[in-house]
Amino acid sequence: MTDVSESLSNISISVSIDPVDN
Repeated sequence: MTDVSESLSNISISVSIDPVDN
């Protein structure tokens, strides 16, 4: 389940950096 955790973290970071991207 490490892949899922990493994916969620990546998404969270991406949204934090550029919420408009969502």
